[in-house]
Amino acid sequence: MAECTAEEKLEQLLKDLELPTVSSTASSSSSTITSTELDLVSSSLIAGDDGDSPSAKSKRARSLAFLVLARLLQPKEGSAGDSSSPNIKSIGSYIKTQLEETDLEPLIRSLATLSAVFQIDPTAGTQILQTDGVAQGLADVIELEDLSNSSKRPTKEQALVQARLAYVLAETFSNGLNAAACRPIIRNLASDWLNRQARRDVPKDGSEPLRSLRRRTVVVASVALTKLLRAESADPLMNPTIAGNTGTVGSDQDDNESQGQTSKRKGEMNREMQDLTSLFSQAVISSAASTPAIDGLDIDAIGSSLEGLAYTSSQPSVKAKLCQDAAFIKALFALAARLSKPQSKPKPAGERKTGLSASYALDAELDRPEGGPRESSSLAYGIGTILLNLLSRRPTLTAEQRQVEKLKQLASAGKSQQKMGQTVEESKEEDERIDSNEAVEARVRWAMGNGLIGCLIDLGKSDSERVKVLTGKLYLEVSTDAGTRAELVRDGGFKSLLQVVSSLLPEIKPKAKPEVTKSLTGPTEGVSVEALPAIQALAKMLITLPPQTLFGVNPASNALDTIRPLAMLLLHDSSTLLQKFEAMMALTNLASIGPEVATRIFSMNDSEIIKQAEHLMLEDHELVRRAAVELVCNLLASDEGFCRYSGDTPDSSSSSNTDREKGGNSEGATFSRLHVLLAMTNVYDLNTRLAASGALATLTQSPTACRILLAKEDRQKKVFSMIFDMLSPPVLRSDNDDEGDEDVEEVTTLEPDTGLIFRAMIFLANLIGFASSDASGQKSVTMSTADQQGVPKRLLELLAKWTSPSSSSHPGKEVADVTIECLRLFKAAGIKLTM
Repeated sequence: MAECTAEEKLEQLLKDLELPTVSSTASSSSSTITSTELDLVSSSLIAGDDGDSPSAKSKRARSLAFLVLARLLQPKEGSAGDSSSPNIKSIGSYIKTQLEETDLEPLIRSLATLSAVFQIDPTAGTQILQTDGVAQGLADVIELEDLSNSSKRPTKEQALVQARLAYVLAETFSNGLNAAACRPIIRNLASDWLNRQARRDVPKDGSEPLRSLRRRTVVVASVALTKLLRAESADPLMNPTIAGNTGTVGSDQDDNESQGQTSKRKGEMNREMQDLTSLFSQAVISSAASTPAIDGLDIDAIGSSLEGLAYTSSQPSVKAKLCQDAAFIKALFALAARLSKPQSKPKPAGERKTGLSASYALDAELDRPEGGPRESSSLAYGIGTILLNLLSRRPTLTAEQRQVEKLKQLASAGKSQQKMGQTVEESKEEDERIDSNEAVEARVRWAMGNGLIGCLIDLGKSDSERVKVLTGKLYLEVSTDAGTRAELVRDGGFKSLLQVVSSLLPEIKPKAKPEVTKSLTGPTEGVSVEALPAIQALAKMLITLPPQTLFGVNPASNALDTIRPLAMLLLHDSSTLLQKFEAMMALTNLASIGPEVATRIFSMNDSEIIKQAEHLMLEDHELVRRAAVELVCNLLASDEGFCRYSGDTPDSSSSSNTDREKGGNSEGATFSRLHVLLAMTNVYDLNTRLAASGALATLTQSPTACRILLAKEDRQKKVFSMIFDMLSPPVLRSDNDDEGDEDVEEVTTLEPDTGLIFRAMIFLANLIGFASSDASGQKSVTMSTADQQGVPKRLLELLAKWTSPSSSSHPGKEVADVTIECLRLFKAAGIKLTM
């Protein structure tokens, strides 16, 4: 009987680890791994890692080995992530034992295992590194690696093994630096060795596998150094010179020396970061000159270069440097284009058996050829991260947040900060200039001129959700500048954005029983907060560009698919006030397309959109309040929206009051909504007043709305008082806080807004027209109330002003005609018209 392959053994091991214990109280030792099994795992982790492109079998074995380790490191149920599990101890003991060997192969296996643990569970990796003897074992490996390099003329096989050792060691340190607790250990242990490896020349006359390993080692060591520099920049205690001077009390001379050392080290760090960036960017540029297919790339080297750039590109000085390098940015975009293309042919059916792997769905997860979707998504994520670092604006801080940042800076600088505060402040000016909105917009436009939109389209084609999330964030940064939005549409960015947004939303599930579904699901159920930036970018596009530009000749039909994501942006619990504001603005523009779109918006998520808008109408922020009122106004174009505010029902003749109450259209609820609109006609923002008065002018075409507004005398007084205010000169608020006085309202000499007057006239005409036809005997009461509020007198004053020969303004014939008609109705009701 043929012996099982490594693949088959790993699959069986994974199956054994997945099997449930016989009893729920069984000991966790049933899944503890043995040293023999760890030999299998560690050998598989380095399978094919000899500088050549690994075979499909070796890649699958490595992936299976990672899965086995991940399963072993997974906390037991109820253990709350306890890092002292038997498996972690077993793996740590195995690594320590292997590090005591003098042969290179066991050392390589142990390092590969520790590196994999760091990738899967940094906490477990930290525990293993802190185990007695492990750090010393790594120090011995460094010494052994240095000695092996000094040996004369190693054979081809020896040179290859030595190169593998250096590469795996550098990779272990790089992955270990992702854990904060490991950084001081690795800095003290390996910073000098990493510097030597990063500056090591790649042999020109060696075999290609050897040269490939050397290139990868240089890049990975450089990535590790980048992480150390970033850690030192964020935490001065990572710098031994600075750490040694923290908390000590000395003379002014001591303080000045400390300041000088700190300043010198910061300059050195900046130069080192620039040098590392040059190395990484050159690797990306070189990749653009390689074979057109992604299969021809050195995936590990390019991936490490992108990882390094993802770290360095967050530094302001590096941003400025990279955004002046057209060769680099074009190479980066070219790499994204290559990643977006299909790379490998599907494997013929029946070529490999399913067996155990099929039962664990491993085919989809592990059967990836070199350069396939997994590598492509990893590289695409690196590209997206770099671009986001280069093109992102700084978040706007509140006054409180700015104060907290200032306190952090004072704390990090220590007591010498008081003397060098001005110097520190000056040193930040250049960084702030580079990260200013103006500088970011300039970088965005520069990148667009070099093909950014095409790159975003390519990234948006990725199957990876995290790449799509990054792409959505990039679209948000690009679309924040209104001047770029038309170009986005022209070059296909808007279509790509729609696809990205759609892919980030959960699938729509069919509703078998709507009444049950309402109670079990929310309007934003399943929507990740990570999807919101992409939807916000969509909202920005919809705010400023005409529907015909975005949706073509049939905007009403083509725009319907954008309503759902905008609703989610508006209703999501994690949405910021800005996101809600922009969602309402976009929905307002969509509703203006026509009644069909307005109806769809109103009915979306059981009318949750208009309910949220009604809530935000009471928001203190002026612009948010305006957007909410404008959205409500535009949704009145739908029959349902109109009925919600007018008190009508779709079929008033056959609907009872009970039916209205079930639909939320009881007279009390309707008046409450109308009352809020009335209040909005008296705010200080003109656009809000115009929207609210326009809504009332529209709604009072309904006799039901008129009846509700005029049903009681106190309501009549409120309504006609508001109309009088709309017809009067604007009232401004004067704040006299210095004198301790209350806010004072002053009537200005400005003319009332013509648009507001017209809306108020229509509103008034509808009300008194209804009152004139009222057969209940309330006509005289209504007209008298209007007279008491000074409305007829105000109409006469306006008409006299408009018809005066010296008048420089006239609202137009239509407004004058409505005014005359209102006066006629007042006169017919017996109201004496005098100024």
